[in-house]
Amino acid sequence: MAVIVEIVRTFGLRIGTIAQRLNEVVEACHGLSWLVLESCCVEIGIESAKVSAMEAVMRPVLDTPTLIVPCAEIVRRLRRNLTAVEIEEMQGHFQFPPSVVASQRSRS
Repeated sequence: MAVIVEIVRTFGLRIGTIAQRLNEVVEACHGLSWLVLESCCVEIGIESAKVSAMEAVMRPVLDTPTLIVPCAEIVRRLRRNLTAVEIEEMQGHFQFPPSVVASQRSRS
């Protein structure tokens, strides 16, 4: 979703303009780790949307208009914002109710 927000903010596109590709963008990014996404970019074309390795788009062979959004800065910003709000607290003690632990005697 952060990629879509970036497209709207940076390029001034309306959601309706790329609505047909939004599900493809979300599905393409789903399940990929942040580490993987950091070295990728999202390509949104007329016919499809996909996630590609950054090296693959350094020399793109495009025959249709394509919007290419690098993910590295988006991932860094998300990571920075998420870790900035973490509160350092010591983990408290877990309290479990008392229970009986019965031992079984082996039969000879």
